[in-house]
Amino acid sequence: MGNGHAVSLHRREVVAWLTEGKPVAEIARELGVSYQAVYKWRDAHAAELAVVSAKLDRKVERHAIAHVDNRIAELQHLFDLTRKEVDDYGITVVERRIEKDGEAETIIETRDYRKDLVHEARGLLNDAAEQLGQKPKPDVHVQQNVMIIRQIRGDTDDVFVLG
Repeated sequence: MGNGHAVSLHRREVVAWLTEGKPVAEIARELGVSYQAVYKWRDAHAAELAVVSAKLDRKVERHAIAHVDNRIAELQHLFDLTRKEVDDYGITVVERRIEKDGEAETIIETRDYRKDLVHEARGLLNDAAEQLGQKPKPDVHVQQNVMIIRQIRGDTDDVFVLG
């Protein structure tokens, strides 16, 4: 039985190993064949490997897209909960209490702005924009101790030098 035959018997493993990027020397050692036999087999089956590799690339891409979709759905759900909280209770909390001093009553009303809730909502929107690649990125260059920020709007080109 020649080296090429041993590689062919383990075709499925060899295809998987090669598409995963496993070094030829390791594959040869696993199968007990020469690395030349693995190279020869790889070259003879290049078209098959290309198809498997393309399928794997599409699968990885679909997985990455699904991950982003799930993350955006999660952010949307959290934003909806935050929005419901604002709709139900408002952006400020009003607390009223009555203090009595003998015959006199004093009504004390405290308004508390719920800034944490607003920061949470903004953070969720920021995270969603980042996931979608919609965050603006200024053109920033750093030269020694000077930072140059270039902002382009329509026909104008503003350059700010900080340093």
